[in-house]
Amino acid sequence: MAGTATQTTLEARDRLARHLAGMGDPGKTPARRNILKAFLRLAAEHGVSSVTMRMLGRAVGIQAPSIYAHFPQGRDEIVVASLRWNFHEFGSALLEGVASAVTPREHWDAIVRVHLVRQLQLPESNLWDLLVATDRMAGTLPPQGRAEANQLMELHESILEAAAREMGVRHPRPLVGIVVTLLEGATRWNGWDGDESHLPALAERAVQLAGGLLEQAITTDVLVPGPVVSRQRGITSAH
Repeated sequence: MAGTATQTTLEARDRLARHLAGMGDPGKTPARRNILKAFLRLAAEHGVSSVTMRMLGRAVGIQAPSIYAHFPQGRDEIVVASLRWNFHEFGSALLEGVASAVTPREHWDAIVRVHLVRQLQLPESNLWDLLVATDRMAGTLPPQGRAEANQLMELHESILEAAAREMGVRHPRPLVGIVVTLLEGATRWNGWDGDESHLPALAERAVQLAGGLLEQAITTDVLVPGPVVSRQRGITSAH
């Protein structure tokens, strides 16, 4: 577990970097960023299909036709751009967080820290998660937006999966799903009081929680359907 990360983890990290470079910056101007932030907020409050250009214009203080100067294709373009913009910010922070990581565990811990801090600090992180979760249940996103969201989540989670596999987790996908769900729900269990000086300690608590799940997955195939097998003790038990 302490060894240098192998090609698998580094390739997953590089795929994310290449994708972000190809995206450009979806929120490249202050006006675009304001529109995208407002859309995420309104979509979370009213539903994606209920957000009109007029409603969005009122939220950012401009006439609805002026929005087309920034997003010529209208609302569907804004939906996709809002997902891209939020992930571009998140992915860039992830890459910065793992820049000095060497071992698989360092990659794992760095991603957990970044995710936890951004989830607590930035309201748009929760709004993005809500849009994606609602789409899973009700199909609210346009097809391009859904495809973008799925691809972006896969790029993020593939680094965790690669690192976990290198540390001995034979079936990393269920583990990563649990850890990501834990981090996405951080505002519900973390108890942050809004004081940014407390964030490092809260991030370390998240690292400990995610690390505990990781250690369990390394020693016991508890996240795989069927009997639970302890690799250390050779004991099999039923769920």
